[in-house]
Amino acid sequence: MLISAAAPGRVQKIAYSKGAFFPVNSQIATINNIDGLYASATYTLTSPDYTRLNTKSRIEVKFPDGQVLNASVYNISFERGDKEVLTTVRPRFYNTDLKTETFSVGTPINTVLELGSDTFLERIVNGAKSIITPHYVY
Repeated sequence: MLISAAAPGRVQKIAYSKGAFFPVNSQIATINNIDGLYASATYTLTSPDYTRLNTKSRIEVKFPDGQVLNASVYNISFERGDKEVLTTVRPRFYNTDLKTETFSVGTPINTVLELGSDTFLERIVNGAKSIITPHYVY
């Protein structure tokens, strides 16, 4: 049997071995779309850290082969745990920068999330100062 994928990708898993019988309408294989790969990282942050997290935050992604990509956060989601809130962020980097032959679904990565240095209160104060400070046109 020859199976064709609808888009370019990489085989992640084949559910049955050669010569095996499989049920009708069952999933035979999993193929990762090369352009659809993404990374995500989950953190437990303190309350003050949330004021320093935004979509301009930088995140460094380290892959098992030693490749390091610097990216920016493009998606932030929250999930309530028993006693804490888990924060999941997705970094934005270009797939052309990624060595797709060493990266597939489930590849373990290490990440370093850089939070902004200014707090929510500092942003309010600086915003108010910019409104109050006169701007002269010469």
